[in-house]
Amino acid sequence: MAKDGTVGRSRTAAELLLLDRLPAFTRPIVGVVVAAGCGFVGAYSLVVQEHFAAHRLGGRLGALLAEGSSAATAWTGWVAAAFFLIALLRLRRGDPEPPAGRTPLDSMTTRELRAGLVREYTLVRGALLLLGVIALVEAARGLRYGLAALTGDSIARNSVAATLIEAFGLIVATVVLALWALSFRRQLLRIGALRT
Repeated sequence: MAKDGTVGRSRTAAELLLLDRLPAFTRPIVGVVVAAGCGFVGAYSLVVQEHFAAHRLGGRLGALLAEGSSAATAWTGWVAAAFFLIALLRLRRGDPEPPAGRTPLDSMTTRELRAGLVREYTLVRGALLLLGVIALVEAARGLRYGLAALTGDSIARNSVAATLIEAFGLIVATVVLALWALSFRRQLLRIGALRT
């Protein structure tokens, strides 16, 4: 099993999703619980939208919840994916850039540079986890709205296209950010900032 890279890939995936400190047998359990929670939230969002559409409560937030996905929200994941793709292409074309911060580069030791890059990697993994959860919720929303639209729900039918476009954009953004994180990880391994 170790020779075909399966163990290495699962360990890397656990690291990217901030699960690497958990025992290996609990990681799938955490994944199932998170996926189920995202599915519930995504499916329940139609109930929330129908409630706010029927009662017109809550000012601007209520109006946003009553409208659901639209052209005003469907583009967000796609724009994020484009920015992540630009960052991925820049990363693959060169060496890691110095870590962000106020300390001048010429006054940093090699150890401080490596520690700063590892901190950035940790922040990106947190962002990847958050974006992945949001993408799962949106995918569940898209599925729920698609099924409801097929059964004749007018609220779901009015926003199903925008919901699906929004969900796919967030899924693509998550995949591109994961590719960026993997590329950054390879660079950190190459310069000795991470241990395998």
